[in-house]
Amino acid sequence: MPQMRRCLTVILVAVVFVLAASPTDAARRWCHKDPVVLVAKTNVSIDAVYDDQKQYVTGPIKVTVYVPPGFSASLVSSDDGFNGYGESVAFSTDRRLQASRTSIQFRILVNVPASIRMPAQVVVTPTGTNSAAISGRTNSVFTATGSVPRPT
Repeated sequence: MPQMRRCLTVILVAVVFVLAASPTDAARRWCHKDPVVLVAKTNVSIDAVYDDQKQYVTGPIKVTVYVPPGFSASLVSSDDGFNGYGESVAFSTDRRLQASRTSIQFRILVNVPASIRMPAQVVVTPTGTNSAAISGRTNSVFTATGSVPRPT
């Protein structure tokens, strides 16, 4: 009997491990209606909401992009946003951000207004570099920080 109990425990632990390790988002797709900005001559695309959640968005996505003093950032493209609300994109400098000989830091603040509180994620993808995903919730500001190659 103790051997049977041990076997069941091992099987139960294995099932829990497999369920926990399964990517629940694997079939979900990002809705690509978010802005693309230029940070120090590198395109940075920002995705904030899953395609199956866009109907809950109730206003423009608010994005603020910060770069170190002496470096530029600008809007490359935006669209009508989720449900036609558009996007609000602003730019500013932050002395706390660093620039080295090879890279430039940036920070992006995002607020996704929605009729319900739901998980949201900002995926920041600078051209030619790895993307960074930051989890947050709608109706609150969350931050993604990254870096781009320093232009030569």
